[in-house]
This record gives sequence, C-alpha cells and structure tokens, in this order.
Amino acid sequence: MPTEAGTVKVIQVPMPQPLLEAVTHYAKAQKESRPAFIRRALERYLAELREMEEAYIQGYQRIPEEVSIGETGAKLATMVFSEEKW
Repeated sequence: MPTEAGTVKVIQVPMPQPLLEAVTHYAKAQKESRPAFIRRALERYLAELREMEEAYIQGYQRIPEEVSIGETGAKLATMVFSEEKW
C-alpha cells in the first residue's frame, strides 16, 4: 500500500480501552476504518502543530526578544540547574 511519501509502515500503538472505544465509535460514524481515522487525526494534529510553530516563529520575528531578557533567563536557568542533583 504505497503512498505519496513512500512505503507504508505498520506500527502498534497501545492505547487505553476508553480511547480505543471512542476511536472505534467515531470511525464508524465517519464510515471509515480505524487506521484511516487515526491517520487523519494525526495528520490534522501535526498540521496544527506546524501552524503553531510557524505562528511562534513569526511572533518572534515581529517582536524579537530583547537581549537582556535572554541573558536574565540564562542566569536564572544556571542558578536552578546548578542546584539540581543530576
């Protein structure tokens, strides 16, 4: 079953019973298989993540972080991480 991106890989994804039941319910309601429903849901979720990432980048390009804020964050991180027991 090749796709635009190449060969399809089969994976196993453990999920809690209530989630599986919800997936099954909505897949049937959409008249599609569970794998098709899960692929579509993942594609939509990944598209949302890409949109949020792009919005984040554009926000920083419009309003860049001030150097002093970054330096303060680095100092605070150094203080916190130096106290951690690694």
